Amino acid sequence: MKLYSYEDLRIITTEDFSPVNKVDNRGFEPVYKGTLVNGIKVAIKVLSSESTQGAKDFLSEIAAISNIVHENLVKLYGACIEGDYRILVYNYLENNSLAQTLLFPQ
Repeated sequence: MKLYSYEDLRIITTEDFSPVNKVDNRGFEPVYKGTLVNGIKVAIKVLSSESTQGAKDFLSEIAAISNIVHENLVKLYGACIEGDYRILVYNYLENNSLAQTLLFPQ
């Protein structure tokens, strides 16, 4: 798992977290579509800045998630933990979600 800087995610992958790149308006944490430097499309979930979860707890949770591998789960590429920012970087699924892909295939 890679640790990304906030600037990398803000500028390179989401064009400054542009509303044009926002792919999920449900829930409390926005999700943006982005493209890493190597061309991989990713979903970038920005967690609430009001979370009381500390950096150590956040990294422990990420370690647990990143060790789970299954064909029906998205891959966790990395995260950003910088200041108050807690951001997760997953592989991007077309059609917005795994549930939509499985339940409403086109």
